[in-house]
Amino acid sequence: MINNNSNKKYYTYGKYTLGGGNFIKKFTSKNSNAYSDKIISKFETMVWQDLCRISLQDKLSKLTVLNIGSGREALAFEKLGALDVCFVDKSKVNFNKVNFLKKINKTKVRSLNFDICSKIFSAQKLKFDLAYLNGVLHHTRDPQLALHNIKSKINIKQHAGIWLYLYQAGSVYNLIRFLQNKIAKISKINNQILYKAFKSKFNDRTTELNLDDVGCDYLNILSSKTYQKIFERLNLKIIYSKDFYSNIKMSIRLNTKSCLVFIKVSNYKNKKIINYEKNEILNFKNYEIEDQKIIKEFNREYFNLINILNKKSKKSIINFIILLAKSKKKYDHLSSYEEKKKLLWQIIKEMKKFTL
Repeated sequence: MINNNSNKKYYTYGKYTLGGGNFIKKFTSKNSNAYSDKIISKFETMVWQDLCRISLQDKLSKLTVLNIGSGREALAFEKLGALDVCFVDKSKVNFNKVNFLKKINKTKVRSLNFDICSKIFSAQKLKFDLAYLNGVLHHTRDPQLALHNIKSKINIKQHAGIWLYLYQAGSVYNLIRFLQNKIAKISKINNQILYKAFKSKFNDRTTELNLDDVGCDYLNILSSKTYQKIFERLNLKIIYSKDFYSNIKMSIRLNTKSCLVFIKVSNYKNKKIINYEKNEILNFKNYEIEDQKIIKEFNREYFNLINILNKKSKKSIINFIILLAKSKKKYDHLSSYEEKKKLLWQIIKEMKKFTL
């Protein structure tokens, strides 16, 4: 157990939202014991599904696991029989909750209270067979640095690697998610105010799903192409992927909100750090030709909107963020291309109205 007191500012996860637990219906920080046996059993199902995807279900008893996240996946790995499990999270709230379970002898999971982008985490002398990140990498300060630090903790052997659940650029949903986040951050609206605003309009689960997007410290929505370049730079080889399209440009038609990737460490050597656009999601040149016109328009209205935020009242800004939250509920990744574009045109129209 190691406690890093530099993490006092991270209040979103564990306090206002449960992060990776949002796949469970009616699972919220307000109405659930987030670490109960019933909840952890659901995480066992999710983890087991992922292990079966990469054919590691029969090898788990011989694997050491590093879980970056809330700690619930770590508890699931322990119950499923992993050889050894270590949990890392920058959230002091989640760290304390897992440590409480240790104090009452409900778990033997090791706990580290670190930011995985930090030098102190990088300096830890740790080695594991499997790193499991469920919806974490895109919320780090620097995904390339985070992956670099995690790679150094992974053994090079046959049944070892890094499991990732990632947001990816291209989908209309993630354009809305990106817009919500930027507006909230630039306007400096705190999480308590956002929580109350969402709670007045939505149920607990929808409130927390939106706090995940709006209240997080970082939101990096990168393309599959960019992630592929990062993997290649770090000598990481893709063994399994789902909805990860690195062979095409970003696509409103094709890209889903998220993707799954399992990568192996081929060696500890790294190539030169790659430079990539932090806001590549806005660049129309990164999209398929059929999308470029509407992305150009979105881009133009995005900068018009950002430039007038300081002239808008906090109330009007919050109302617009809520409007975007309602728009996200209309998104369906199996909708036709025309329906997806229609939703994005509606967002652009609302952006124009807001800037008047």
